[in-house]
Amino acid sequence: MERVRAAGRRVTEITLAPFDLAATTAWLGDCLSMQSDVKRLPRLAQLFQRKTGGNPSFMRQFVRHLSDKRALVFDATSHTWSAGD
Repeated sequence: MERVRAAGRRVTEITLAPFDLAATTAWLGDCLSMQSDVKRLPRLAQLFQRKTGGNPSFMRQFVRHLSDKRALVFDATSHTWSAGD
């Protein structure tokens, strides 16, 4: 970044505050199309809070990690996510 600034380029920094549990729950509900899953969504949101500290960038990476490990599996027919094997 310093080299970019030194070259005379304009740099805009964006700081994201961590999500609280309510925001994490809403984000996961939207991201995973789980808004109506009142049983699993709160537990999943708590897990994400513990593992990512509410950091939006880490949460996105954690979804990818769980998907890669098949702990979260997307069903293209029903357009839903579920716990994997």
